[in-house]
Amino acid sequence: MTLQNLTQAHFRKLVGLRQLDLAENNMNILNENVFATLTRLNFLNLSHNGIVEILPNQFAKLNKLIILDLSYNSLTYLSPKLFEQTPLLWHLKLRGNQLHDTTNIITILKPLNFLHKLDLSENKLRTIWGNATYANAPATLATNLHNSNMPMNFELAKGLNYVSTLQPNEYHKSKRTLKSINLSRNLLIGFNMDWIFEIGITCPFKISLEQNLIKHVYALSNMLSKTNDCEGEIKMAGNHIECDCKLAWIYNNNYSRYFSDLQCNQTSTKLLTNFTQLRRHELCAWQPVQCPRNCVCSTKSELLHINCTGAQLSAMKELPRPEQVFLTTSLLDISNNRFTRLPLNTTFGYANVSQLYAANNQITNISLLELPTDLTVLDLRNNRLKSLCADFLRVFLNESTKLQSLYLSANPWICDCASRELLYTQA
Repeated sequence: MTLQNLTQAHFRKLVGLRQLDLAENNMNILNENVFATLTRLNFLNLSHNGIVEILPNQFAKLNKLIILDLSYNSLTYLSPKLFEQTPLLWHLKLRGNQLHDTTNIITILKPLNFLHKLDLSENKLRTIWGNATYANAPATLATNLHNSNMPMNFELAKGLNYVSTLQPNEYHKSKRTLKSINLSRNLLIGFNMDWIFEIGITCPFKISLEQNLIKHVYALSNMLSKTNDCEGEIKMAGNHIECDCKLAWIYNNNYSRYFSDLQCNQTSTKLLTNFTQLRRHELCAWQPVQCPRNCVCSTKSELLHINCTGAQLSAMKELPRPEQVFLTTSLLDISNNRFTRLPLNTTFGYANVSQLYAANNQITNISLLELPTDLTVLDLRNNRLKSLCADFLRVFLNESTKLQSLYLSANPWICDCASRELLYTQA
């Protein structure tokens, strides 16, 4: 027997109900107010129903809900306000749907400050590149790494025990708890580690990326500035990782300890090889580096951002290469320091810089040997420049087809005959 066309009237005398199991009832469409009287409900199972849409106010009255199971339906999208009235939700099961938009997923999770388990496996997620949307994700976000074989009553008891310690004024605050993330059996082709740490995961952690289509795992951000005592496990079995420069970051600071089962295809032989058997030079012909000391590196838009405000020039002997994060150019910000000169263009990785911000320093002179050849933006405001050499004016102002923006204000320029070409250039 299956149940369909349920309405609010069916539950009007069950206002004290705590657990409701409606799994496998072919209820592909739900009445928006069907659960309106169940204000004390803690557990709701709607799995295996073929549900194609959850209406925005479907759970508006379920402010005591702790466990919600929407597994194995046909959901492709969830309303951004769906969980605004369920502040105590502790375990959310979305396994086996058709969800594909990661930004949508992060948006719906924002109100869930106490979410402890989230299962997103067996969906259609293709990419989880980080962006600004993730900055406001709940700091407690965690996901269930494996299929849970715990009895429902035991799971509910754990959830009830957890939320019983909370006070109402805590419902909208973030707490950090032990976390694990399950993104197995999706359609991911690339994975950016920034995503994991942007949503607030803390040590120790477990991450499952098994059985996807991942070729590259990117990581070049201050999120990797974890202490050596951070324990974590990242499972990658069943993917198609390539052994190339994009994976070279894994050798820095012993990050390889997180990957117990990592295998990759060698570029030359195409053979599947256990990562622990590879040497650094077999991945990359050039020496890969992480972020310079006192700098912050991240991927934003189409650029690798290297923010070295507060760094020292001596610490910038090498810069990260954008190839490590599937990009081609870098933005370097060394503004608000005390630099008296720019790095030499022989600095490893410096040639990839297309935007250079060096305002508010003490730079007295610039030469072609200190500037990347493919600059589109150069900011030298508020330095100690008195003049520009003829070669700089010729190459970057008169001949360059790439330079789009040049900022030179607030420098103590000398107005003499040698500055005539600069005056003509500005005109």
